[in-house]
Amino acid sequence: MERERVSAEKAAMQKALDHNEVLFEQALNVAGIGLWVWDIEKDRCEYSNELGSKMHDLTPEEFIEVTSSSEFGLGLIHPDSRDAYLATCKEVERGNTVNHEYKGLKKNGDTIYVRETLAPIRDEDGKVVKLIGTAIDITVQHQTEMQLRQAQKMEAVGQLTAGISHDFNNLLAVILGNLELIKMKVDDPDTQANVDLALAATERGARLTQQLLAYSRQATMDKVVADPNRLIRDMDDLLQRSLPATIQVETVLSAGLWPIEVDRTQFESALLNLAINARDALPGGGKITVETANIRLDDNYCAEHGLELEPGRYVLVAVSDT
Repeated sequence: MERERVSAEKAAMQKALDHNEVLFEQALNVAGIGLWVWDIEKDRCEYSNELGSKMHDLTPEEFIEVTSSSEFGLGLIHPDSRDAYLATCKEVERGNTVNHEYKGLKKNGDTIYVRETLAPIRDEDGKVVKLIGTAIDITVQHQTEMQLRQAQKMEAVGQLTAGISHDFNNLLAVILGNLELIKMKVDDPDTQANVDLALAATERGARLTQQLLAYSRQATMDKVVADPNRLIRDMDDLLQRSLPATIQVETVLSAGLWPIEVDRTQFESALLNLAINARDALPGGGKITVETANIRLDDNYCAEHGLELEPGRYVLVAVSDT
């Protein structure tokens, strides 16, 4: 009877331990915490819970195999973080608990960001014989913080741009006024032609200033109804000056083109950027073609090409190169 009683107590105790282990595993999963244990003497991982391995797209068995084949599991640590991670493990071996963040690797090589707590496990003599680690995947949080920092940086750039643009605009106003006075006082046709070129460049500078202010959210877009063919013709001189003599610019402008509502500065900037990109792709020279056309887009075309446009009438401006 006594033997049966002891056996029943042991069975009840084991059942309670198993139940508590299940509850503990569930609690870790709810909290999003991965857990692993490293045996220092055997130099291998002896345990990983489901969540700890899932962060790396591995099963617990795969996690143990991969980590045990490299010192302190560095096979799942991004090369940028391996030296710091190894130093952290050595610190824990000396008996210290360490909280740190590092870049890890998924099974397919993708990068994840992990926040981890490492603590020592001692034997009866106080010697550190194992390391226990709890880890949380903070990849989404890291990406959000990066986006916030980028937004803050762009805001600072915008503020700087606005200040410079205002100062530059004031300088251009002085230059423009003096050029107009010079034009009124000279009679030589060649000199007047040079002044006209300077006036046109100054006006372009003023439009560029408006573009910078719009970028910094200090000014609204100046939309006007315009003829795209006329806008392109007005840029002939600027395009030629921006391109080497080895590159020819050809325009194929459709007659009867519909007018468009557009910010002139943005239109010119986009066209100029496309021409400069084409220039970089033509180191040996070639030809750039600027074409315009009236087009109609139907539902099928927009759906087939994944265009986020309402079906209807549009004006096409195309830039191609050889």
